[in-house]
Amino acid sequence: MKRSFLALGLLSLLFACKKTNDDDNNGNGNTPAGPALNAADVQRDYAAGKTTYYYTVSGNGGGVLSVPGAGTGGNWNFAALNAGAADADTVVLAAANGAFPNSTYSSVTTRTYGGGGSTQDISLHSFGEVSASGWRQVGRSLPAFTLAYPGVGTLTYAAQNALFAPAALPLTPPFPVHLNDSVNFNTAVTENATADAPGAGLSNAPTAQRTTYSGKAKAIATGSISLPGYAAPMNAMVIRRDLTTVDNYFLNGAPASPLLLGALGLTDGETYSATYYDFYNYGGVGYLGSIVVQGGSIAYGRFRKAN
Repeated sequence: MKRSFLALGLLSLLFACKKTNDDDNNGNGNTPAGPALNAADVQRDYAAGKTTYYYTVSGNGGGVLSVPGAGTGGNWNFAALNAGAADADTVVLAAANGAFPNSTYSSVTTRTYGGGGSTQDISLHSFGEVSASGWRQVGRSLPAFTLAYPGVGTLTYAAQNALFAPAALPLTPPFPVHLNDSVNFNTAVTENATADAPGAGLSNAPTAQRTTYSGKAKAIATGSISLPGYAAPMNAMVIRRDLTTVDNYFLNGAPASPLLLGALGLTDGETYSATYYDFYNYGGVGYLGSIVVQGGSIAYGRFRKAN
């Protein structure tokens, strides 16, 4: 879990996305051939009242998981995974917030805010879009809440809408997605709060954490996948997402001092990198799950539980 600067420990908290095809044989204006992932494949899970369940396995799932290679004819047999581990549900609701005009759904999620021994789990709405532009994260809507740091002060969040800017964060290239289609991105989201810490001379001081997301999403492989609980292998497309996030921290409208951040155990420009291998059943149930690689090794896998 990533720490939030709007912890203030409280010392005191896209480029326009354009699809390309990296295969010279298909990047010449001809209609791409082969399997396609369509918006309808993903939209099935994002209707009002829909609940989907996922489970998480650590590492390579006891040797079951492997990183998919590029190309066609892949065979990903993950049927031996322990599907009972760490069940989590996602309840999808109809989008209902004018601050996110391009969103097609919202989901209730929980994020942990705070630090320095004072944290709080906050339920919020994450807004997304499934359209011809692809599957994209638009932003999130936070309720009002206050983090209290005994003997130090408070950090107060007003209810706010935090949008990705200058563009939504893509999870896929624009639909329909064919093998070798890709999209580059560089976008950011900012969350704001005010800090009160009398001992540090802070009173209603504006604070912010800006997280920049950059990278590329590319359809690298097609084949079949086997998962626990499903009667037969399913056709699958793999979209590889290379993601880097960079955190920058602000106090009173200016970059926070290294001294302050150091006292909180934070560094401006803190970077996180990971590669996600996302599996999709095209023409079927849509998103199936992901293998996440960090530091050259599989960190965890997260997959859809059969109904």
